[in-house]
Amino acid sequence: MAMVDAFLEGTAGALDSPGDIVLDLTRLTFMDSTGLKAVAELAQRVDGIVVLRCPPPNVLRILDILGVNGAVGIRIVG
Repeated sequence: MAMVDAFLEGTAGALDSPGDIVLDLTRLTFMDSTGLKAVAELAQRVDGIVVLRCPPPNVLRILDILGVNGAVGIRIVG
């Protein structure tokens, strides 16, 4: 949970302005339910949507299985 808190604290500055938040996942190698929870929490806080850009195939597969693309406040591109 400390990583989720660190992620949310690290993205807090982006919440000061309206608009989408783009997370470049190009170099991400792993995402578990904790990471997905962090993205979902961010999507609830942002005035816009959270865009997950270029997730690697293994992460994209998990996101697809869970139906994340198109979920409220989250979009996957690339």
